[in-house]
Order: sequence, then C-alpha cells, then structure tokens
Amino acid sequence: MAVVGVLVGAALVASPAAAFWSAVSTGTGSGSATTATVGRGVAPTATVSQASISVSWSAATASTGSAATGYTVVRYDSNGVAQTPLASCAGTVAATSCTETGVPDGSWSYTVTPRYQNWVGTEGPKSTAVRVDTTPPVNHLSIVNVTGGAILTGTTLWYQGTSAGSFNVSNAVTDSGSGPGGSNTGALPSQSQWQHTADSVYMPTGGPYVSSVFSWAAVPAGTASQSFGVGIEGGDVAGNRTPTTIDFRPDVTAPTGASISYANGTGYGKTVPITLGAPSDAESGVNPTASVLQSAAASLGPDNSTCGTYSAFATIATNPATTTSATVAPGSCYQFRYVVADRVGNSATATSASVVKVPGYASTVQATPGLLSFYRLSETGTATTIADSQTPANPGTYVGSPTLGTPGAHAGDPSTAVTFDGVDDYGHVTRQISDDFSIEFWFKSTQGLASGTNWFNGAGLVDADVSGTNNDFGTGLFSDGRVAVGTGTPDVSAISPNSYNDGVWHHVVMTRTRSTGSIVLFVDGAQVATATGGTQSLTSPTEIDFGRLANDKGNYYRGSLDDIALYTSALTPAQVLSHYQAGSP
Repeated sequence: MAVVGVLVGAALVASPAAAFWSAVSTGTGSGSATTATVGRGVAPTATVSQASISVSWSAATASTGSAATGYTVVRYDSNGVAQTPLASCAGTVAATSCTETGVPDGSWSYTVTPRYQNWVGTEGPKSTAVRVDTTPPVNHLSIVNVTGGAILTGTTLWYQGTSAGSFNVSNAVTDSGSGPGGSNTGALPSQSQWQHTADSVYMPTGGPYVSSVFSWAAVPAGTASQSFGVGIEGGDVAGNRTPTTIDFRPDVTAPTGASISYANGTGYGKTVPITLGAPSDAESGVNPTASVLQSAAASLGPDNSTCGTYSAFATIATNPATTTSATVAPGSCYQFRYVVADRVGNSATATSASVVKVPGYASTVQATPGLLSFYRLSETGTATTIADSQTPANPGTYVGSPTLGTPGAHAGDPSTAVTFDGVDDYGHVTRQISDDFSIEFWFKSTQGLASGTNWFNGAGLVDADVSGTNNDFGTGLFSDGRVAVGTGTPDVSAISPNSYNDGVWHHVVMTRTRSTGSIVLFVDGAQVATATGGTQSLTSPTEIDFGRLANDKGNYYRGSLDDIALYTSALTPAQVLSHYQAGSP
C-alpha cells in the first residue's frame, strides 16, 4: 500500500479555521482512505526569572486523536519582530514546555505552532508579554526634613556634631526596565551618638522611598564625634538590587582663608571699596549662600578724628562679591567684618583694624583752610539774625521774613535751610572778601530770572553787585536754569552750559584768583565754566546779599539756599569735590 500526502484546502489561507493539513491513505482493491488534520496552536504562558523565560502550552492533537509530534516556538520583541529562540526552545520542541536562558533585556511574547509528522499547523496567538530585566537600578540619594547642620555631598554625609539634628534619607530609585521597587536602609553600627531603625520602604509606587528618621545628639566641643557607614540598597520590580554606602562624617571646623580689607582713615565719599578674601573648606564645603558683610557705625566728632560708641554689627549685604562696596553716611565712623559659614553651619569671622571716617558736610567745610565765614542758615521761627559759625563771627540779617527752617540740602543733617519768595525777602552780611576768594553754597529752585551775558542779569543768589562800572562780584541764576558767576571792571562771567532749576539741590562754588583774574565755576563737584576778569581788589561793595542782587538792585530769587561758606582762598578742584561728596543728598 502506498501513502500519499494530499493537501486539503489552501496551505496559506489567512483564516485559521481553514488552515489545516491532512494526511490521506490510499490502497488498491478494496482498501479505504483516512484523512488527519492539525489545527491552530494555542496561546502559551510565559514566566520570567531573571534572564530565563519558561514557556508552556496545552498539547495539540490531530483530528484523528493522535498527539502532535512537536511544536515550533517563536519569540517576538516589543516591535513584533521575530527572534531566534534560545536553548531548549529552539528547533522543534517535542514537549509542551521549554525554557530560554540568557534572554536579553526587553519585553517578549511567544507563539506556538503544532506539528504532526511532516505537517505543520497554524501559528497560535501570542502570549502575554513578559519583561526580562537584569540591569540593576540607580540610587539617587538625598536628605529631607533636615534639622540641625547636615548635608549629603555625593555619598558623604557631613554633620555638625556639637549640635543635635535629624533627617530622613530619600532614595529616588530609577530603573529603565521593570521600574523602581523600593529601598532598604541598613542598621547603624554600635555607637552612642546616633539613632536610627533599619527599614524597607516600598511605597509610594515608583518612589521616592523615604527612610525612617536618622537623629544625632550633640556632643561637647572638643569631644570626637563618630564616623561610620550606613548601607542603602535600592531595588527594582525584577529583584535587581544596587547597594550604596553613605559615609557619615562629623564637621566641626569652620572655613579658613576669609579676609576683609578696606582703606583706613578719612576722605571717603558715599561708598567705601571693600575687598574680600574667598574662604575655603575641606570638609562639607563653603556655603555659597550664607556669607554676609556687616558694619558697625559710630558718630564722627567735629574734629573728624574721634569716633563715638559703635552700634552692634548689622548685615549690609548677603553673599557679597569679592570686590564690593558699602554705602556710608557723612559724619560717621565705620568698621566692617565678613562672616562666612560652611554647609553645616560652622562659621568664621574676618575682621580689620581699619576705621573708615566719613566727615559730615559741616565738619568738612570747617576743616578747610581759608574758611572765613560759614552761614548754615539753620535759623527757625521769626529769627532775623543770620548766624556765622566761625570765630570771629560776621553775622548778618534777614529782611522781608523769608521762610526759615525748611528742609536742608544734606540727608541726615538736622541743619535746615532758608526759602526766599522771589518778591521782597533776602539776607545780607558785611563783605569781608576781595582778593583771592571762594563762594560756596547749595541751592534748590524751579525759578530763575531773565538771561544775558553776566551774572547780574539773573536772579541774585549770593551777590555783591554794585551799579555801574565797579570792582564787584556775584552769582546769579538765569530763567533757563543756567548758573552764572563773575566779577566787574571789566564785567566778565563764567556761565554753566547746563540748567539746574529742576527743583533738586545743587552745589555751587565760585573761585577767584586775583593774580590772574581767573574765575572758575563748579557745579555738583565738577568744573563747568571759566572766565578771566580783572586783577584788582574787589572792594566796591559793602555787603553781600543772599537771595537778590546786592545794594537794592533787585532781581529777587525764588527758591532755597543752604550752607553759604566764604573763603579767603580759591578752593582746589579736589577740595570742591570732597565738599560735594560730603554733602550730596
């Protein structure tokens, strides 16, 4: 009898129900024929253990009841690409299970196709995917809920042992395979300063996993704190573990190398340049956000040398740059210090023996050689006498009731100013300057008067004008805000190019040098105009008026005047600048 294999139906039909192979037996004579078919495979079950995957499935039978003679197993990756099976799952598997070993990391699913002798059934559906994960997770450690001085740097835990504190360790485990699974914290070694209970934390799902509390007690200064290691082990869902040891180390040493320097003495303006030396710390490291610059202040005596009682040090800048400056006020003494800290709170203070002495405006003026008269204009109420603070004094008189006691030009200075109405009030003093001299004052106005080429065309500020051709002098303010100063015979003026009738205080100095006839105008500490006049002695006027042109010439000024100083010398540019810096608002 001959056995012939016959295909029943189409071998590549897509429908699983139609995809059967049959085996047909034929004979001669009165023989009969039988046909056997092999159906579709079933979905297998896959289980994973580390890098091994066990696959099992239900047995298949032919239509005749005979068991399948073998199975073909195929593994698919997450993209549906078939892979070559490994180990006992390769080739034709006679049993209904097999195990792949050494499977690479990834997500895998399996199919089974039954075989009967030389015939092949249809591939079954895929199993549920399983993941192979042999890569350990990564620990990301930090400390949270910190009290006291402690910081985790890498795997080193620095703590300030002379003060108590506590924290929890947080492990934000990451894992690209099966995902974070939890974190274990080991027990402390035998010691007396620290307390902690070992624990295993699995919640919240995915982490971060926060340990139970670590706490430590303070030990007296000079007593050795304890160093030791504590194990932290992060795990993933697949059971891979990654151990990390935290090294606990005490830090009771303050940073070193901090320094502060600034010039000793007087002559400062509104700021003091300060240079800071950068500290270093070999243990927990310098705290980059905890350094402060501090100052202590005292009043400066009228001699510009003696300092009063200092205040407590107060912070004036946080995290200052190594090159910085501090704002200072006239009439004060200052000392500065630089306080730095490490990351667990140990601090060091850098000091300097230097003392900054910032003269006030009045003391700066009074210390200037050649000062003849100094009219602070600080009278109040209905006073009519203009006081001269110098000895011997040359007092003057207020006329027409100007407003006394108005706010002065210098912040923090209790001395007041005088405000004139521009109609009929003014002040006058006896002229005592004539050769080399300086006129210095502060003014604030939104007015001015007329314009022209000489000072006496404007509103009189501090003036000693005499009608006609005379050996006189003075200062004036034009309606456009320009300041003019000048002398007579011939009438010559130096006029500012800029306007100053803006309602804020401005500092004006006129200097005259007889030997050359030089006239110089300074405004707000800077030279702004010059002229050359006669070289004669300027003795024509008998008085100097404040707030109008002298000798009943009118041109009344509307605005404020403060601190009028008269000198028998021409101030130098450096002196003018120092006066402006000492008095600027």
